Amino acid sequence: QVAWMPNKVLHTYYQNTSQDRLLVERLLLSCLVPVSLGAKDRMNILLRTYCLLDAAAIKALNELLKYQQTIRMHLAALLKAIEQGIGEEDEPELSDVEKEEENEIVDTPKPKSKKPKI
Repeated sequence: QVAWMPNKVLHTYYQNTSQDRLLVERLLLSCLVPVSLGAKDRMNILLRTYCLLDAAAIKALNELLKYQQTIRMHLAALLKAIEQGIGEEDEPELSDVEKEEENEIVDTPKPKSKKPKI
């Protein structure tokens, strides 16, 4: 039987590199619980797989699902901010005093440099 495979795949989630984590996520979504199936079939497979997992693999699966949810929330917040125009770089409004100082700096003539006579 191949019931041990999901355990070994999910144990790999705790490796040091992020590439290992991405590989586990990819295997979970493509092989263990295929995205191409309908929602009901995916839930049945996920439930059967979850029942066969040991404690360490369950912990890894829970962390993986929490991480995916966090990414989804951040992405939704980013899209909302882009839609509202918060991400645009607008210049801050200048106060009247700052505007006057800016005008004085621009209007002040620069001293002419004197060239030495030869």
